[in-house]
Amino acid sequence: IANDVDAALQNLPNRVISGGPDGGVKVTALSISWSASLIIQVTFTGTSVHGRQNLLEVNVNSCGSGCTPMLDGLEYVLVSAVNATDPTGTKLAQGTKSSVKETTPADYNSFECGRRGKCDFDTGVCACFEGYTGEACTTLTALI
Repeated sequence: IANDVDAALQNLPNRVISGGPDGGVKVTALSISWSASLIIQVTFTGTSVHGRQNLLEVNVNSCGSGCTPMLDGLEYVLVSAVNATDPTGTKLAQGTKSSVKETTPADYNSFECGRRGKCDFDTGVCACFEGYTGEACTTLTALI
């Protein structure tokens, strides 16, 4: 399932999430044997994912014909043990639901063209100032 989540994020339109050596997204699946649960940890890194990021959502309801995209939905109840605790000491009540948790807040430093260029809003392309290059003008090419 981690590979499916990773592929879905990498295939978002307009290269919102870039892969490669400068970062992008790392998806890790953590299986918890004592509770038959699965934790999907998604970590965003790199220059294309800085700034405010919306939390991912778990779609649990199905939506068939007439919906775009069509969704099968996911099983909503993850924990069936009564008064179980996870390894960190968090109590899990019976019927704990699927959820999304932000473990590290985004830094919200999202500036147009990295404050190192001007954006052409018609094309969405940055015209970088002298000494900078790249999609968001984040690569230093010359010391001025």
